[in-house]
Amino acid sequence: SEIFSMFDQMMLMAQGHTIYMNKASLSINYFGQIGYQCPELSNPADYFMEMMSIEALEDDELDTDDKEELQKRKSKIEDDYKTKIIYFNEKYQNSELKCDIEDIHPEAQELSKSEVKRYNPNMLKQFWLLNIRSMLNIIRMPHASTISFITAFVIGVILILIYGQLGHDEKAIQSRNGVLFMSMLIMMFQNTTGVALLFPEERNVFIREQGNRMYGILPYFVSKCLCQLPVTIIFVTIFELTT
Repeated sequence: SEIFSMFDQMMLMAQGHTIYMNKASLSINYFGQIGYQCPELSNPADYFMEMMSIEALEDDELDTDDKEELQKRKSKIEDDYKTKIIYFNEKYQNSELKCDIEDIHPEAQELSKSEVKRYNPNMLKQFWLLNIRSMLNIIRMPHASTISFITAFVIGVILILIYGQLGHDEKAIQSRNGVLFMSMLIMMFQNTTGVALLFPEERNVFIREQGNRMYGILPYFVSKCLCQLPVTIIFVTIFELTT
């Protein structure tokens, strides 16, 4: 709230539509007048972001096993969201607070198509910055990697206790083939799961940033996989040394 109060002007956009552009101090009263009153103890910036987000209309209790019902609900949510944004835009266009960018910044000049880039940084810089952020996230949250290493050690010890006293007969050879197959499955699923679980956690952030053309899908995916590579190598090393 303190940071929000420091803004002089504020512009809110959703689905390519301008739903507010004027003084930030007038925004709370404006949205309250059109039926979206910000709660007293809430941060206005967080409230506006949630108000413009389609996630606010999603139903967490919907039975995802019913594909037909899920598709109907999804279509209804999308239609309701579009209607909501159009409502915001129409209210703003007809309000006394409506202003143009020239009113706020008289010296602003329209960019030509040749001056507009698809993404601000090039792909190499996107990858470099995303790689740094991913590494910082791993360093700041060491518990995830620690749990992975402990899991590798414990599974290795269990396999030793079960298969540590094998003989040299035909049955022992089959048991060795079984433990090798199991070891490969454990390493494959553990490493694959470690990467796959990252994406749901960062889904909302990724959709917002990628929608704002801050980076592409390829640099994001490659940086995530590459940053997980050291953790994967350490996991495999601990598992192999233990077994």
